[in-house]
Amino acid sequence: MSAWGTPQARSSHPLPSLDLILQGGAWLARGLAGEALRCAEEALREDPHDADALYLLGAAHYRNGDLAAAEARLKQAIRANAKVAVFHSSLGNVYQDRGALPEAVSAYRRALRLKPDFAEAYNDLGTALFAQGEAARAIESYRRATELRPDHAVAYANLGAVYRKLGMPGEARGALQRELLLRLRSLFRLRRRKRSLSDLAKEQLELGNPGLALRIGRRALEEDTNNPALMAALAAALREEGSTEEAIACAKRALELRPADARLRELLGSLLLDTGSAQAALPQLEEWARLQPRSPRALVALAEAHMALGNGGGASALAQRASALQPRDATLWLRLGELASRQGLAAQAELAFRQAIELDRSSPGAWIRLGNLLRLGGRLDEAKACTEQAVALDDQSAAALFALARVLREQGNISAAVALLEQALRLEPQGAQALQLIGQSLRYDNKIEEAERRFREGLKVNPESIPLLVDLAQVLGDQMRYAEAFACIEKALAHEPLALAAKGILQDLTGEEAQGSSRSPSGKASRSPARRSSSIPSKGSAMRSCTAPASPSSSLARGTWRSNAITSWERFLRARFPCAP
Repeated sequence: MSAWGTPQARSSHPLPSLDLILQGGAWLARGLAGEALRCAEEALREDPHDADALYLLGAAHYRNGDLAAAEARLKQAIRANAKVAVFHSSLGNVYQDRGALPEAVSAYRRALRLKPDFAEAYNDLGTALFAQGEAARAIESYRRATELRPDHAVAYANLGAVYRKLGMPGEARGALQRELLLRLRSLFRLRRRKRSLSDLAKEQLELGNPGLALRIGRRALEEDTNNPALMAALAAALREEGSTEEAIACAKRALELRPADARLRELLGSLLLDTGSAQAALPQLEEWARLQPRSPRALVALAEAHMALGNGGGASALAQRASALQPRDATLWLRLGELASRQGLAAQAELAFRQAIELDRSSPGAWIRLGNLLRLGGRLDEAKACTEQAVALDDQSAAALFALARVLREQGNISAAVALLEQALRLEPQGAQALQLIGQSLRYDNKIEEAERRFREGLKVNPESIPLLVDLAQVLGDQMRYAEAFACIEKALAHEPLALAAKGILQDLTGEEAQGSSRSPSGKASRSPARRSSSIPSKGSAMRSCTAPASPSSSLARGTWRSNAITSWERFLRARFPCAP
């Protein structure tokens, strides 16, 4: 029998690749790297591009001490699937072992961008930072690991060692005592039963590998359809993979099997909230808060549902209760800041983001959010300082580069903004957001043809993106290529049909006299809710060079008509389409 209970693989009857990967992982956990290598190689003969098999092979080489082979295989796994957190953190361990500390720190940060609650990556990041001489940031990283996993004995040991090195005996003693207690508990803990497939799926979710969790979960489902833990793991994996409707179905099935489970209420409620079904999510989140009345996460999720339903007062009261329950949690303050920001409470959002930074100054996310908030408030110099700090903390973060680029663009430094966006695009070659922001910046700089090319590149990556369709329509309108512009708008309207709102714009742009304001069937003028537009008007006049012939005969008439058309066009787009990602 294999390490996890399946028959041993034989050359005449080869096991499926998933069985080989699981079998190899079990051998590796026992320290039998040679057996793990054999399983990985056999799995790769079935599928040479299987990212999980490549990772297993790299991990086995690492256990054998072959750092060069481990690095090569882990990089292959990342090329096959760059969205798995444990692939990046394991590569970081290889870098750290061979002394490449900056590369190790970058790898750990990539893992944490993919899975912000990855305790193991925080612990390893702390070790790399301490080796670089950054003791204060190492302490923050170790603390975060212990917050995410209170039973992480190694993180407490590392934290104690750093405190002792810094001459802080009281703090060192507290951390090392906690480590000792955890290790004693593990000695007296009963031997764990053999892990089920459901346990293995959950483990892969904790490592940031939802794809493998889904493969395991679907296999387990063939044998057991009435396991609530399995259905919950499947729902979580499907959610990460973007299959929201199927995830909701699995979460509902899990809840049918175990209706009093607070975690299942959390899962289903948050899934429904993600899809915009706040009314359906509300009873699930209320039950979660009833089952766990002192859970700040439950209160914040409930506050988000109330806000989505227009109950701003109820949302604020719940947010205050959450902050009182856990005032030292940086992640909680980050969520509270986002909640206040969506409510339009800029002052409260700023305070929450600053509190998150005070609690964890090494978090690029908090600096990014504060910078974005300050930028929207017109405080560009402060926003620049915040976003520069985010980039300094993690110069491989596309989100940090985006945030700084937006500030520079609004300050008029277009070339620097575009350079940062190109850097972000190199980090995420399929990044539609980077292409959109580059296009917007080029349009602002009056480089209309280049902007059009970038928007079209973005639409190749994400053909259904309404913001990109609207941006492309704008640059086509700038060139008076209205037939193509209308086609883009029609495609956008297919997702958000607004025929009445678009009618006046179509008349305006084709040179016909508008028939007044768009009206509702009752005859009253209708107005879309005002939204902030990310589209920045040209730094020159509204009149740009035209590449298509104009309909009006005189240049003066052509100029007046186009200027009016663009004003109406921009007004419609600002009112209806939020172009910012």
